[in-house]
Amino acid sequence: MAKITGTTHHCPGAKGWVGDISPGGCRSTRSAYMTYCSKHQMPCVNGCLRGHHLKNQSGCCSCIEREEAAERRAKAQAEKQRNANRDDNAFWNPPKQRKR
Repeated sequence: MAKITGTTHHCPGAKGWVGDISPGGCRSTRSAYMTYCSKHQMPCVNGCLRGHHLKNQSGCCSCIEREEAAERRAKAQAEKQRNANRDDNAFWNPPKQRKR
């Protein structure tokens, strides 16, 4: 059975730079749902209740994954539209037949 040691996750800024913020000097902050380093991290600016991210990032991991999924869907939709236009052009402008 595992021991309950009470350890918390480390701060990524403890030993390395986070943007312009120097390493070390971490201040642990407890909020209603999470514990994070208030020097290097902040609660998610996109409104996720249990998410936090480094101060030089635009959002937590779930927000970044959501944005990437939306990009992939938009790209697939654009590709589908291009293929539909290509098929439509083939109907209205048929290729010249080969001479035998």
